[in-house]
Amino acid sequence: MSKFTISQSNQPTQAEYERMDREARYFEYCPPNQNAPSSSAAARGWGLMREHAPPPDAVEYVMAMFKRDIAGDSVEALLHPNYKWSIVSVCMAHFAWLRTPAGATWLLRLFGVEEVPMFGEAYAYTYLDRANPINGEPQRVPLDQQSGVQLRIFRACEAKLDPPITVDHDEKISIMKDILRKARNPNATEPIPEPAGDMYVWVSEQLREWFLEPQANLRWPTPKATRITGRQWAKTVTRADGSLVYPALANVEQFQGRAYRLQDREGSVRWCGGEDIRFMLKPDYHRANQTMSEFQIQTTYCCSSCGKVRPCTPVTRDQKMCCHCFGAISERDRRPTLDWCTMKECRNCPDHLESQADLLNLKNRLNREAQFPVKR
Repeated sequence: MSKFTISQSNQPTQAEYERMDREARYFEYCPPNQNAPSSSAAARGWGLMREHAPPPDAVEYVMAMFKRDIAGDSVEALLHPNYKWSIVSVCMAHFAWLRTPAGATWLLRLFGVEEVPMFGEAYAYTYLDRANPINGEPQRVPLDQQSGVQLRIFRACEAKLDPPITVDHDEKISIMKDILRKARNPNATEPIPEPAGDMYVWVSEQLREWFLEPQANLRWPTPKATRITGRQWAKTVTRADGSLVYPALANVEQFQGRAYRLQDREGSVRWCGGEDIRFMLKPDYHRANQTMSEFQIQTTYCCSSCGKVRPCTPVTRDQKMCCHCFGAISERDRRPTLDWCTMKECRNCPDHLESQADLLNLKNRLNREAQFPVKR
């Protein structure tokens, strides 16, 4: 928990109020001007769109916590404009960052959801299109480059409760500050007032708490019947660039821990659960479709360590080892190849890991064993 104190003994001047008002206007949204020269700021536009601004309930919550815990005042007290703008700007930076891939990943994991890659090297995926049956049976749509249907997989995971920023030298502070600089009106003639790192740490902790509130307090810090929680906000936000989508939260809940997102060439998106997805081991797929001879299958999928035909052997490329053998024998420290062994698709493999705890325990054991015997 970050700790710092402030003093509000100095009364703000009118000039300070006006300065912070001007700073807020520098972030008012100005859409790109298609008629402006392509290299000009007007062609790019600036500011934050209204829907990208931090939700008022989040800012109000952080502001009230600052008055109570840091300033030692009541929630009705007025804050010095410098402190007020520091809180608002850091909230702006956080919510803009939440729309980046890294920010969206943090938020999903806070609520116990993560995106996992499609294990395309080891399995052939098929979607059962029940809306367009053939001879009374669901149409099987291959999820590959030829069909043009993109598959993304989201699953429940252990919630990761750390705030986005934990120390005042975290690199995410620089990333957030850069986001604000790029959003600010480039015609501004005054230097941008940048809060110190400890303010970023403190606000980050408060926003984490706001997101984790089980239900909205309709009476604090002020009476408000329409106040929302952070989880409600997250479920209603969709990222524009498509790198990650918050509807995963609702769909993972709806489909009981695992949801599949399919997007066709026209951009149409549909969500489904595991009952509409089929996956087949790549060796079995090649046998069924006669796209590989048995010799080719043995050459491609036989692990050079355990000697078994494993669909994940191509993952290690020239090593010709299955994920478990390569991660256990050749890798050290983080052993990232072992992460594949937690995939639901691999649940019938004898080396399948049921949970992240199992994965962590295996990595820790292997790393301890790798340090012995001690060289003398």
